[in-house]
Parts: sequence; C-alpha cells; structure tokens
Amino acid sequence: MWPSRYKYDVFISHAVEDRPISAELCARLENAGFNIWYSGKELKPGDSLEATIQKNMARSRYGVAILTPTYLQKHWTMKEFNTLQSRESIKKVKVILPVLHETSIESLKQKDIIIADKWAIYYEKGIDHVVQALREEIEIRSFTEWVRKNAYALRFWGILLVSLVALYFVLRLIPAPPSTRLIETSILQRQKNLEDKILHDHALMLQSLNAQAVSLNDIRDDHVRFTNFRSYFRNEYEFNNGFATIRFKKNVGPALNLDLESAGPYNAYTLAKPSIFLANRSSNNKTENTTYLFVNTLPATYRISGTDLLDDGAFVVHVSWAENLRHVTVNLSYPVERSAPKKTKVTFAGFAPEEKYTFLKIGNTWELKSVE
Repeated sequence: MWPSRYKYDVFISHAVEDRPISAELCARLENAGFNIWYSGKELKPGDSLEATIQKNMARSRYGVAILTPTYLQKHWTMKEFNTLQSRESIKKVKVILPVLHETSIESLKQKDIIIADKWAIYYEKGIDHVVQALREEIEIRSFTEWVRKNAYALRFWGILLVSLVALYFVLRLIPAPPSTRLIETSILQRQKNLEDKILHDHALMLQSLNAQAVSLNDIRDDHVRFTNFRSYFRNEYEFNNGFATIRFKKNVGPALNLDLESAGPYNAYTLAKPSIFLANRSSNNKTENTTYLFVNTLPATYRISGTDLLDDGAFVVHVSWAENLRHVTVNLSYPVERSAPKKTKVTFAGFAPEEKYTFLKIGNTWELKSVE
C-alpha cells in the first residue's frame, strides 16, 4: 500500500447476522495486505461499543458497507452508514465502498439511500470477485492520491516551491471546515434538547388532561362524530420546532412538507407507529372539548445532505431528518349552540424536514451560530 495518514485501510460496516460474510471478507482482505478494522476481532470485553466504533471509523480511509436486507433494517448499522456518508459530504472525498448482497440499487432508492451514483460490488458474483474489485479500487485510488500529492516533486522542484508558497497563503485565507465531531455533536445535542422538551410537555399534558391510551379506531369514531356535527367550523394550525412557532395552515403545511388536507386524526397525521392518548371530555356553558395526543415512537434519524462555505466565512451544514414529526396535539371544541362555530386546533412539534446548521469561526474555534 502507498503511504497513508490513516491507521486502517478499511473499516467493515456490517450487521451481526451477516458475520459469516464479513468475517470471510476481513480475512481475505488482510491476506491481500490491507489493514482492516473489524468489530468481530477488534472489540475487547469492557470496550464502549459506540465510542470504539466511531473512533476507528475516523481512523479508516474507507468504509466497506455490506448492504443486506438485515443491514438496512437496523438502526445501528444505518447510523454507521450515515456517519460514513457525512464524512464524504464534509471532506469531499470518497469513503463508502458498498458491497450489495440480496439487494439492489433500486431497493436502496426506495429507502432514500443515495448511492445510485456510487461504484458498487455485487456479492452474488462471488467472494473472489468482491476481494479483487475492492483491492483494485483501493490500490488505484491510493496510488492516484499519492501521485497527485507528489506530482510537483516528480517534475520540477522550482514549480513545487512556488506552488507550496502560493498554497500556504491560500490556506491561510480559507479556514479548514468544522470537525465532523463538532458537527455531529451539535446535531445530536439539538435533537436531545428538543425531544426532551417534547416528552416533558407531553407528560404534563397527560397529567393535567387525565389522558388515557387508546387505539386509532377510538380516535376515528370520535373524529367522525365531530365531523358530522353540523356547525360552522374554524381550523387552526401551529408548528413548534424548538426555536420558533409557525402559525396558519398556509405556513405550517410547507414548513412540515405535509399535506394538511390528507393528514388527520383518522390516519394519525401520517405517523407510522404512534402512541395515542385521549383526554377526558370537558365542558362549560359554551363548548364541549376533546383532546387527542399522538407521540411518534419511531426514532428520528438524520443525514448530512450537503455543506456550503459562504463568502462571509460561515460554514453551513444541510441536514435532512427522517421521522421528523415527533408529537401532535389535537383540540376539538363543540359549541353548545349550533349557531356558534366548532373549532379544531392542531399543534405539531418536531424538526423541519430540512434544517441548516450555521457555524462561525471565532478566533481558532468553530462555534454553532444558528439552526434554521
């Protein structure tokens, strides 16, 4: 192998259920002369699983992802894949070497995994083909990188000297981007803060409203009763993302990328796996009130979809969220007199589908300035 600043040539990302494939691939690549980090032989008793894996992914030049149906269903393996993908986006270099087994590019597109433009290897062609293809890809890229870095030295020392001097001054003007660790820590802290607040507020509502767990059918029946109640009506919508509250249907729908006409209590506002709660009805001289609560039980996940270095020196990270809608509160008010309007108020809480994280360099340190 050509000289490298990485300790490992390859990090093998795999599902535990696919260990027969990953173990054989590890052994064959080591026999071919590569330094491999593979959890099946590197992890020791007492090691922190997440910390060890994150550290050694950063110490590996490439990540060989063994993409199988099992891999694509697991939260942990997809977190590894997103980390490698984020490194590609931030560093602007190729990191992921995908090996596909019992899956296809088309099935990955359906899961919103963007590797359609990536070079890929199919395991069905045999382990010899996989090892040879990986070997050629890694060695060719390593050689190309080495030649590119040493091109001037191989030609004329004078040109090299001029280029290095020019590069020195250019690099002083162009700051290195924030570290991957800072970016990911900022995103995860934002996620924790918002989800903790949502769950805290939900617990208070359960207590104050004396709400009980119910099924979606219970909600549907109650919603039909409200819909069939003949009266004027008024709908109100709000979306809170932890920083601001967006109001009115014309603003909330686009902010959530949600069709509010087709989303409602009858389909849990498009939540695939919600916990649902129904508050005891309350009434006064003018209205009868009902409240539903929907909690998304699927984890919110993110991927870094792009980065920009602005003219003012700010570094912008574009983040895409899946399962971004975390909580929905629905208040229904029936008027005692039919001449008065009935009212629906829907309050959404969660992340916008797309967010921008802006970092500024203060002195020698990058700091998170804002999230939009």
